[in-house]
Amino acid sequence: VSADGGDHSVLALPDADVVEDWSPDGQWLAVTSRNDGQVYVAKPDGSGRRRVTDTDTNSSRNDHPRFSPDSRRVVYHRQIFPGDFPGDEGGRGTQFSLRTINLDGTGDREILGETKAGSEPGSALRTAPMGARWSPDGKHLAVVLFDHSGGGILAINGNWRLAIMDADGGNLRELKLEGVLNTVLPWDGPEWRPVEVP
Repeated sequence: VSADGGDHSVLALPDADVVEDWSPDGQWLAVTSRNDGQVYVAKPDGSGRRRVTDTDTNSSRNDHPRFSPDSRRVVYHRQIFPGDFPGDEGGRGTQFSLRTINLDGTGDREILGETKAGSEPGSALRTAPMGARWSPDGKHLAVVLFDHSGGGILAINGNWRLAIMDADGGNLRELKLEGVLNTVLPWDGPEWRPVEVP
């Protein structure tokens, strides 16, 4: 739709596609398919749609893709369902992974995986990444974290948090949000302040 609301059109995309981001260079839309749980890119008019991720649709889902500032990569969230990943013989639950990938589907890599939460040896509580947003300079990511005990997103205990890390996955540091409702959901943001133009 145009900014004044005068012109609008329907994109030539499958009904199950969810458009989640527009590349900074204006060339691509990042799309998540509800049919197969894969991330796609497509031109803003809906043409040129192609798959970026390639995972087993019966055991995983990819979502929340966001373009890097140079429009060459996306950061996205992968969910692997219970019992479908190494080390889950006890059925502890869903595994969450934050990943980056090039637009041609190469260079797929995990930058932040799920970890054990707290210091209690017998605790089943785990900290998982849910979504991320690039800083305007592409050097950092704002990351949504949450704790769960094996039931995935349906087992939220209310402990959603916000962290910053380097774009390569290093130097994770949690932000202290004092005096505010400490609930941050990936579909709410977070967003970075735009670079100020002199």
